[in-house]
Amino acid sequence: MKSMTGYGMALLKSENYMTKVEVKSVNSRYLELNLRVPKDFMAIEDKIRQIIKSKLKRGKVDLYLSYDVTSPDIQELSLNKDLAKAYYRDMEDLRNMLEIDEKITLRDIVLLEGVLKKSSTNETDKELLSQVLKTVEEAVENLDEMRKVEGENLKLDLENKIVNVEELVEEIKTLAPKVIEENEKEFTENIYERLKEEDLDLPRLTTELAIMADKLSIDEEITRLTSHISQFNGIIKDKDSVGRKLDFLLQEFNREANTIGSKTTSSEILKLVVSLKSEIEKIREQIQNIE
Repeated sequence: MKSMTGYGMALLKSENYMTKVEVKSVNSRYLELNLRVPKDFMAIEDKIRQIIKSKLKRGKVDLYLSYDVTSPDIQELSLNKDLAKAYYRDMEDLRNMLEIDEKITLRDIVLLEGVLKKSSTNETDKELLSQVLKTVEEAVENLDEMRKVEGENLKLDLENKIVNVEELVEEIKTLAPKVIEENEKEFTENIYERLKEEDLDLPRLTTELAIMADKLSIDEEITRLTSHISQFNGIIKDKDSVGRKLDFLLQEFNREANTIGSKTTSSEILKLVVSLKSEIEKIREQIQNIE
C-alpha cells in the first residue's frame, strides 16, 4: 500500500555538470504529471514521464529540474545582440515617457532574460541528458519510498479502524432480533387485516408477507457488511494499487449502514448505526490518500 503524498529529491554531480531534480505528489483521482524542465530537455520529456509512470499509478505529480555546467572547458556564452537592442530601445522609451533621469547601464541590459546565455558544447549533450535521466530516476525512487512508508502507516490505521467497524457490526447483530420485535405488531395486524378480505388472494398475501418480513429484517445487511469487512482486510494486503477498490467498497459499507438505519426505530441500533457511519467516514477520508 502506498500513499499518494510524498517528496523526493536527487542531486548528481559529475565532472562537467550538476543536475538537481525535485518531485512531489499529492492526492488525485488519476496520474497527473506536471514537468517543469528547461527547454534544453524537451527531447527527453517523454522518457521522464515513462520513468514516473513506471513507479507511480495515481497522484498529481510536480517535477522540477535544474542544472549547471561546472566545467569551464565545455561552457560557452552566447550574446543575443538583437534582443539586447530591443530591450534598450524599449527601456529608453519608457524612461523618457516617465521622465526618469537615471541612465540605462550595460549591466541593466545584460542581466535581462535571454540576452546572455550559458550553454554547453554539442559533444557533451548526450552526457548531460544521461545524467538528467539518472537524477530523475533517483528522485522518483526517493519519492516512491516515502509514499511506501506513509502507505504502511495508513495501512496500520485502517486495520485499527476496520476492527472498530467489525465490533459495531457485531453489536448490531446482537440487537438485530429487536427489529422484528418492534415491528411484530404492525406485521401481525397486516396479516389479520388481509385475512378478513372476502376474496383473499393467498399466493399474493404470502408473497407480500415474505417481502414485508424481508424489509423488517436486517440479517442480510449484517451478512453483507461482514463480507465487506473480509474483502477490506484482503484488499489492504494487495501489492497493487488499491485506493479505487477500497473507495468502491466503502460505498457498499455506507449503503448497508443506511439500509439498517432505515429499517429500525430502535434507539440502541440507531446509535450504533451513527457510530458505524462515523467510522466508515473516517476510513473513507484516509482512503483518499491511498494510491
